[in-house]
Amino acid sequence: MGLETGEYITDLVLANPLSSDLKHQGDDHLRLIKKTVQQSFPNINAPVLWTPTDFGLFNPSAGGSITGDTSLNGSLLLGDTTLMGLGSVGLSRRSSTNILYMQGDTSGIILLDNNQNTLMALTPTLINFYKDTSYADNIHSYWGAGNALDIYHDSVNSTINNNVGQLTISNNAVSGLTVIQGENSGGILRNVASFGGATPNTILYVDGIEAMRTVSNTIRCASMPTSAAGLSAGDLWRNGNVVNIV
Repeated sequence: MGLETGEYITDLVLANPLSSDLKHQGDDHLRLIKKTVQQSFPNINAPVLWTPTDFGLFNPSAGGSITGDTSLNGSLLLGDTTLMGLGSVGLSRRSSTNILYMQGDTSGIILLDNNQNTLMALTPTLINFYKDTSYADNIHSYWGAGNALDIYHDSVNSTINNNVGQLTISNNAVSGLTVIQGENSGGILRNVASFGGATPNTILYVDGIEAMRTVSNTIRCASMPTSAAGLSAGDLWRNGNVVNIV
């Protein structure tokens, strides 16, 4: 019979060569085998360490899906649009933006650490965090359209900037007290001001000690000098029931 032809391994005829083939065609058979192997695996330039089990994980008839556990110690480079499917979760890259997209079903996506602890859960309506979040210096956290609220730390100072409308701080706890504290240069936090509480007052403190509070429609000083000695312009002092300004 005439020598067979082919381009890839699947083109080879297992029954060839026949015992009746001419001897001088033996070298042609060997060249054909080498040609089909090289054209079937054109990029193999190093040992292939996969086992039959490894090859069995990849199922081309199922759309190229991996049907078992596998690991990757290097880079995984895939094309645009859909990159990889993980059950009902798909990973994709948009070539126009170079952004990686993750898309899940309606139940959401959960991210776990190595100990299977939940780090973050993404649902259709909420993103829930189960661990602390950390921002480096000079990294801003923006809220609202047009960066309406900006929170950041610049390695020295912390800043909250509200750029639109009213900035409201609310304490909705029953009889809850809203307190502002400051460090007294000795490593101890002291009250600076407090608002609300069971008897809704505004109280100002000096080094954590009450100095002044609102009572009904007036202001009451907890303590006040009884003379002007040692005071500066604008300071208050009390002479009996009369309050004086230096």
